[in-house]
Amino acid sequence: MDNLTVAGISLVLIPTSEGPQLSSRQHPDLKPLALVVNAAATGTFRELAERLERGEDAGNQAWYAVRPEPGDDVTEESNRWRELTGSDPGEDSYLVGTTFTRSAILVPRKALQELISALQVLRQQGTVVSPAPEAGTQSEPGNNNASPDAQLPQPTLDPQVDEILLRELEERAVALDALEQGEQTLEVAATISAKRRFLLLELNEAGLFDASKAPDRCSQLERLQLPNLLAYHTAAMELQSYLASPARKRLFPDSGSESVIGASVSIDWFRLHEPTPEKYQPYDWLAFCESILRKGNNGVAGSGEIFSRIGQQWYGLCWRRDDGVTPALVSARPYSTAS
Repeated sequence: MDNLTVAGISLVLIPTSEGPQLSSRQHPDLKPLALVVNAAATGTFRELAERLERGEDAGNQAWYAVRPEPGDDVTEESNRWRELTGSDPGEDSYLVGTTFTRSAILVPRKALQELISALQVLRQQGTVVSPAPEAGTQSEPGNNNASPDAQLPQPTLDPQVDEILLRELEERAVALDALEQGEQTLEVAATISAKRRFLLLELNEAGLFDASKAPDRCSQLERLQLPNLLAYHTAAMELQSYLASPARKRLFPDSGSESVIGASVSIDWFRLHEPTPEKYQPYDWLAFCESILRKGNNGVAGSGEIFSRIGQQWYGLCWRRDDGVTPALVSARPYSTAS
């Protein structure tokens, strides 16, 4: 395992067919930073380095690095950097994030510049790095940067998906979201269900739900600036992490290997960032809600809602059959009984 260590923070490097990148699965708080640095170093967010040099904001439909406005409460974002590095980000810092991840992190401008520059150097050198650890594994402290002498040919890890196909899938993902935001009738609902089912099947066929291809798929989607497909890909990786988690195994000890399509939890639970009540851990809460859904009698309907009292609060658990067969949990929201 190789790390890139800058300004007191150590980030795991992963190999892709286009050169090393930072792992976006090392730690949840590091995900937005890794994605933005990767985009800047690979050229899909090429304006960031120049904007940082001038002390300006930068952003597009997928990534951003902006200075906090006076009066903005960035305590949470600042604490993320402090907890990871043991140091305060200081006043000359940027909020770094993406439009498809849940959180941002406040990063010192100098540290952000150094991370981008260091990753660019490694990629220009053709440095080969060893595979990253499994998702959710925090790197060990220390500087394990790959040696500049590692001038070996970069292996081709996975063929790239056809760009025209990916752009078509991106357009369909955007259209599906727009359709879901419009007026709902039985006919529209049936259309949405069919479009969603076929979109998920084609995303799976394109390898966006395959964890073994994640580094290359993520790299290609970032390079092509396809934020909606990247959101589906990221959500699929999170869903697979949950399906294999100890929190879920505690409630479903006999569950075997499961795929994104056909799971009892919809990919949209993660894609749309379903919130977790403060007193619960995310996977514990999701597993509990999934258990309620699986115990219910959902009949033959294509979607529905289950009302359940959890503690002192009633919740509405919405579900639908993303694959046309399996009831999959989409959301769990507090339900008010007040008239």
